[in-house]
Amino acid sequence: RSSDECGVAQQCNMATHKCFVPSKACPGSSGGVSCSGHGSCVFTSSVTGNSTASCLLDDSTCSASCECFSGYGSSDCSMTQDELSQMQTIRTQLLQGLASVASLENTDSQALSSWASSLVSITQQTSQISSEGVISAQQTLQAIISGAQSSYASTDTMTNAVAALDNLMSASLTTSSSAQGGRRLASSSSSSSSSSLMSTLDQAGQVITQSMLSGQSVQNNLLTNFRMA
Repeated sequence: RSSDECGVAQQCNMATHKCFVPSKACPGSSGGVSCSGHGSCVFTSSVTGNSTASCLLDDSTCSASCECFSGYGSSDCSMTQDELSQMQTIRTQLLQGLASVASLENTDSQALSSWASSLVSITQQTSQISSEGVISAQQTLQAIISGAQSSYASTDTMTNAVAALDNLMSASLTTSSSAQGGRRLASSSSSSSSSSLMSTLDQAGQVITQSMLSGQSVQNNLLTNFRMA
């Protein structure tokens, strides 16, 4: 028996010749080493927010993430804290620049598409987004949503905007600890940021709903932190 003969998300135990569902892997996992060798792989329940002993590949209610050792950061613990701080500074500057452009540039469908595409690209590495970066990114999102209410915004534009919003939610829910180098739940300031992002999500949902044609089916978007359907 080989893994090809097993079911979806299953692998074959070559010793017992039986199929099994493996655990989810953390970022930076290779050759039996997790988190680039600079951290521990932990499983977290998305239902309770607490750590859990196991997290199988076919389980949608849990996630695997790295808890970095002291002096290391990023989602896969591949960076030192100094390197991570440098990347956060760069991305903050990019997000501030984009917010400035969005506040000054004329709003049309092409501009909205450009802003949304740039935003989802810059925010893709969520561990490199600082709290200041989240604020600037939200300003751009508000400009996109406001523009979409008065100008035509394509499906791709709003899809990118929602994906960027999901990235920002991930960035605001977790923070790299400068003292321990790990990932932990952020404090009340992060909770406030998350509430603001959820408000922005509601506004984006309204724009998408209002732009739908009569009889058009709702696009199902399953993202890391929420589902739009």
